[in-house]
Amino acid sequence: MYQELRVISGIKKEQYLKLGRRESIFEEEYIRRALWEVYQQYASHLKKQGLTDLAFNPLTQASRYYLVAIDEAQDFSYLQLQNLIGLAEEGRVAAFTDSNQSLMDSFSKFNFLKKILGAQEENCLTLHESIRCSKRVSAFANTVLKIKNHVTHGVLEKGTQAHLPILQTAIEGEVVWPYPRSEEQIRLLKADTNSTQCAIVTLKEHREEAHKLFPGALILTAEQAKGLEYEKIIAFKLLDQAFYKGINEELADFDENAPAASSRPKRGDAQHENALVFNELFTAVTRARKALFIWDDKEVHERRHVLSILDGRINSFAKALSSAPKTIEESSKEEWLDAVKEQIRRGAIEVVNGGLKPRIYGAGMN
Repeated sequence: MYQELRVISGIKKEQYLKLGRRESIFEEEYIRRALWEVYQQYASHLKKQGLTDLAFNPLTQASRYYLVAIDEAQDFSYLQLQNLIGLAEEGRVAAFTDSNQSLMDSFSKFNFLKKILGAQEENCLTLHESIRCSKRVSAFANTVLKIKNHVTHGVLEKGTQAHLPILQTAIEGEVVWPYPRSEEQIRLLKADTNSTQCAIVTLKEHREEAHKLFPGALILTAEQAKGLEYEKIIAFKLLDQAFYKGINEELADFDENAPAASSRPKRGDAQHENALVFNELFTAVTRARKALFIWDDKEVHERRHVLSILDGRINSFAKALSSAPKTIEESSKEEWLDAVKEQIRRGAIEVVNGGLKPRIYGAGMN
């Protein structure tokens, strides 16, 4: 319901009632009318209580700018996008969006942005190469997208890519998923977390466990990691959630070699509610420039299909470039201080107060 309110926020009632099935979660008009009233009541409640929900907060700033650039546009509500576009002189806006990294809304913002900007096809550009990730990290991420498209019955919206383009000049990189994990592997991982170029990405419910295993490590959720990149990512128990048990049987007929779905699903077939969890996984693994380490059990019967598919993707890679595990160089106190300041700048006080306290004191920061 909250997703739908984020759509309602930036359009008129008659526009909302006429939205297509790829722009709204609910197709029935009577549900939309009821949700419109819910939105009005929620907005009234916020105003009366003196509360602010940024997704539904009208912008009253009078200043205008020659050009407005909107990064991560997929994560803004319709009203927030209207607010930002209203700040641009003569509609000069550059919006950057990737629906596969949307963690708030199942549907793409592509059509909405195109409509309110009056953009023609020639003004809508697709990036055809990813310059961040190594080849193996990109290949693993593409398997995540293939699973997503299989479960959601196709690409949900125009502007959503079915795969991550791989730069042919990128390094090979590494993706590893050892299970069971040896004491030596754990020791090396702990050594890696002494670098600001290694981050652990996990779910909120596993964050405390990660802190106990890796004290002083940089530990983030996928949402906190957005916009950042690291030499190595430890994906910690991202697959350990009930969602993957629920879709297990849908993956029984998954074919890794089948072409990635590029068509949109037929009416009634779309499983939009499944998209966000895959987007979370995709966002997490694509923070890795060179190496990705998967920390998850492989032998969980209720999740056997998704575990087997992802493990199979890793096993398809050629033998590791080196038999000797590589560790990342330990960061200096000054580098850790910069990392802490960056998290504070991003408003991630939770990250700082969690695992980075030893780093703060070690860097002489009060």
